[in-house]
Amino acid sequence: MNLNGDTKITLAVAVLCLSTAVGGTWKVSTAVNQLQRDVAGSYTLAAASEQALRMAIENPGLRVPDPRDPSKIITTPSKGN
Repeated sequence: MNLNGDTKITLAVAVLCLSTAVGGTWKVSTAVNQLQRDVAGSYTLAAASEQALRMAIENPGLRVPDPRDPSKIITTPSKGN
C-alpha cells in the first residue's frame, strides 16, 4: 500500500523511518540528560572557582571571570610587571 501514488513510498517504510527518528531522538536525549547529571554532581561552584584561579595563575595577564560573581574578573600580573 503506497501513501501517495506519486511517491511510491509504502506505509511500512514511512513507519520505519518515523520510528527510527523517534528512537534516535530518545537515545540522544537520554545521553544528554545523563551527561548533565554527571556534570552537575561533580562540578561545584568551589571547583569552578578553583579552576578559574588556576587558569588565571597559569596565564598571567589573562582576564578570567569569577564563577561566584561573573561581574568580577580574576587577573594575575603579567611576568613583566
